[in-house]
Amino acid sequence: MKIVAPFAFAILLVFGCSTQEISKNYISKPSNSSAYTSSPASSMEDSRSSSADAKSSASESVEQDSGAYDEASAAASDSDATADESSTRATITIPAAAMSESAATAADEAATDAGGLRTITTVAVVPEGAVDVSSADVSSADRTVVEKPGVLTKLPTTPAPIVIPPPAVKKAAAKVNTPAPTSTEPKAATAPKAATAAKAPAPPSTPPPSNQKMKTFAELDGKTVTEYTLKNANGCELNVLNYGCIVTSLMVPDRDGKMVDVALGHDNLKSYQEDSPYFGAMVGRCGNRIANATFKLDGKEYKLAANNGDHSIHGGEKGFDKKIWDAEMNGTNKITFTLKSPDGDEGFPGNMTVRTTYTLTDNNSFNIVTRATSDAPTICNIVHHSYWNLEGHDAGKIYDHELTLFAAKYTPADETLIPTGKIAPVAGTALDFTTAKKIGKDLQAVGGEPVGYDHNFVVDGRPRQLRKVAKVVAPKSGIVMEIEANQPGVQFYTGNFLDGHSGKDGAEYAQHEGFCLETQFYPDSANKQGVEGWPSVVLRPGDTYTHRMNHTFSVAN
Repeated sequence: MKIVAPFAFAILLVFGCSTQEISKNYISKPSNSSAYTSSPASSMEDSRSSSADAKSSASESVEQDSGAYDEASAAASDSDATADESSTRATITIPAAAMSESAATAADEAATDAGGLRTITTVAVVPEGAVDVSSADVSSADRTVVEKPGVLTKLPTTPAPIVIPPPAVKKAAAKVNTPAPTSTEPKAATAPKAATAAKAPAPPSTPPPSNQKMKTFAELDGKTVTEYTLKNANGCELNVLNYGCIVTSLMVPDRDGKMVDVALGHDNLKSYQEDSPYFGAMVGRCGNRIANATFKLDGKEYKLAANNGDHSIHGGEKGFDKKIWDAEMNGTNKITFTLKSPDGDEGFPGNMTVRTTYTLTDNNSFNIVTRATSDAPTICNIVHHSYWNLEGHDAGKIYDHELTLFAAKYTPADETLIPTGKIAPVAGTALDFTTAKKIGKDLQAVGGEPVGYDHNFVVDGRPRQLRKVAKVVAPKSGIVMEIEANQPGVQFYTGNFLDGHSGKDGAEYAQHEGFCLETQFYPDSANKQGVEGWPSVVLRPGDTYTHRMNHTFSVAN
């Protein structure tokens, strides 16, 4: 606050001083009247000659009188401030921070520059109650300084104003006309951090490309047959169609890390329709054979298509393997297929809904879960029918593959491969794979027309529980496949009917160049209801058929 009063003028006359404007950077209310009496009353020359003593005296006076502000003095000062602006006035400034000796000298020199207009300097510390007028605008030719907040002050040509030393404030050094305060240095130090943060890569404007792939495989009856690619974190790839849920290829690493396609298949839809022995398909509604293409359920006989001699096999002429399923990808490694099979489809009763999920896990396991429900009693045995060659789909004979079956029993069958209803041990027969054995070792001895394995084995353990079924090792590639399932049986088939089927990549699949391990209910179970040891394939409303099957791939040591 600026104080203009006859009282101040009288003080200056008593001490014989010429009218001066005593000005510094801040205007603050005095602690008490002693602030006035502590000011020097001598001439400017005397003030300069004794500046050190004056600074010390003023500092001590202000420090000692730094008590509560006298409200009566403040009221009087405010009243005096209303005097005529044209009258002679004295302006007293008591800064809050102590000014160094070099800073005071610089101020004196600046003030004595004859008639010059000067910018009022800045002090770093502003105490409570002080008014900052440190910013000035040299904006007029009449040498008027415009001080914020708007008080006009004439800067005389001579002599220079008397400097009133400010009170000392502990640990606070004021600076006059100096570079930016050191308090800004930490900010400069943090600038590199801000720059580093700015260099961090920004999020991509578009999501990264997904590993999920699909492509049109063919068109059929106005619908699109799509091939989907599932991938896992290890680079394995599973290609499947929404036509029959067919596995067209499965790439897994061999012992050298090279990816090998271990699934037999075609590269066009026509071959799957006309020349395929169920390569990679989900077959149903009732997989494997049904004797004489008939069965009875709840006293009613149902006639099916006879598509395997006198028998029905794998669901009939147009089973699940020849239908387009709805497909839904879930991420990059899972797909779910859904099919609605109407009442009477291929002669089977009831409206059936089927959901099959394929998952390619990060432990290199190809897992299958199939569930089915029906609104009327029916029979259900939905089976996965991939053909495998662990040396590569086009590598030739499978004779050197070593097979272990966790099955001490099997179901003997007649010459048309219809089971007799008996269950027999495998011990002492060509069917004994309870310890690892090369597939080709007893293949000729097993007989058949054509020769080879095409038998149902009774899996050890409790049905409906997921348990070990088989283990196969390819000696050259080192690839190992282990199968688990919750089904009572597994059909081991050595591709006896392969006779040069045209395969993908120009391959031709001859006899015994691929094998199947189909987990299932026993063949012809529909006609073995009530037979001891034979599982039931009947599915009734309110029940859910569930088939779990896992193929886990690794490499031999």
